[in-house]
Amino acid sequence: MSEPQKSRSSTPSLLSRLLGERPASGDAVNRSALRPGQKSTPPQKRRISFWYWAIIFLALLWAQSVFSHRDTQAITYDAFLQDLRNGHIAEVVLSDSEIRGRYVAADRDGRKAFVTARVDPAVAADLWA
Repeated sequence: MSEPQKSRSSTPSLLSRLLGERPASGDAVNRSALRPGQKSTPPQKRRISFWYWAIIFLALLWAQSVFSHRDTQAITYDAFLQDLRNGHIAEVVLSDSEIRGRYVAADRDGRKAFVTARVDPAVAADLWA
């Protein structure tokens, strides 16, 4: 005896509906749900708009920027120099416009990093004079 052939379900799976897949040409269409005179049309493929993806991407960028700098404190250049002289700073990274660094220990607010504007050494010398 040969095995009975399994018939495919006429309702698509949840995954195929989420992915917007159309049923194969051999799949049965549930014609009993149609009203008299109504033509059966294949289900439309759903596409996620470019703008949905753009909004999701921008939301992720915003969340990353908010949560990644929570332990960074903006300080004045004078406070930076004072912390440097007192030995409270463990690491410093200089860029063209700012100075970033890490404290030896977290400050009273629990922040471990700082950022300050970079001041031209000639201007800093004039300010101290």
